[in-house]
Amino acid sequence: MVDHIFVIGDYTSFYAFKSAGVSTVFVMVKRNIIENVQVTKFNADYTKSLSYAVSKNIIRPFDNLGLLLSNNFTTIKKLLENEKLGKHFNVSGAATVSETYEIAKLVSENNDSIVNQKIFFKFINTGTIDKFISLWGTKEMTYVKNKYLYPVVEKTSLHKNFPKRFAQANSPKLITTGIRYFEVYGDFYGEYLAAKSTEIITPKSSYGIKALLPILNSSVVFFFLKEAYGGMALGGGITFSPNNLSNIPLPKIDDKIKNELENLTDIYSDKFSSMDLDSLDKYIYELYKLDKSDIEIIEKFKSQNNR
Repeated sequence: MVDHIFVIGDYTSFYAFKSAGVSTVFVMVKRNIIENVQVTKFNADYTKSLSYAVSKNIIRPFDNLGLLLSNNFTTIKKLLENEKLGKHFNVSGAATVSETYEIAKLVSENNDSIVNQKIFFKFINTGTIDKFISLWGTKEMTYVKNKYLYPVVEKTSLHKNFPKRFAQANSPKLITTGIRYFEVYGDFYGEYLAAKSTEIITPKSSYGIKALLPILNSSVVFFFLKEAYGGMALGGGITFSPNNLSNIPLPKIDDKIKNELENLTDIYSDKFSSMDLDSLDKYIYELYKLDKSDIEIIEKFKSQNNR
């Protein structure tokens, strides 16, 4: 289908069909294969606000037409010149819907923040993940209508009933939020079982999850996800998934940069603030080789999204 699209009309800045109550995108197709697609964005008075042609070779590896709907496609195009996260890492969901309710039966409340890690996994979900930080034990968690401050799952019971999830929990990994703001925590010692609302990232190359963590927690990556996938979502909301996370562009790094990134993870894993994000972003901008205009676009995006 994508190969035959030659026009995309973007009406997502307003409700073209008010009775439907949703944003509208239309496409035009031809029988023959078309190599370029013409993208046109419209104002609320139906005048053109922007129009440009794009080679499908740019977006084909990412399998996402939503990239073309970005108001900042020039910057997105530059990010797309990098390798995809999926080349270096596996991304998977933390649990299926059916597992969610069965695992809920295994969750209990620990007495306090001191956990016998030989017996229990800590339990974490989207609401208890912040950038670099686990909010387990400091923020109340709601899971299948029950509330917990110190939720744990017994390892023996998990292994017996869900051996795949036990192996996942027992492994070093990154745990991401599943919706709205993209925030990632590094579980480097296999202490946590992640709930369904999260995604799991594990390594399959020498890039390493510890070096990946600062990149994922940067404004560059959240900007990419919002711009690339927000246009195709109802109301601009995004649910993070193995598919779109695997498409995150990653800068190439050498051993020196890898060590610097891992040092940043060590520093920020104790405490992370908005001032730290500004400092982190300046470093990540350089890795992606972004110029002044790109940086201004992302900084504006940060202020608009209260980051």
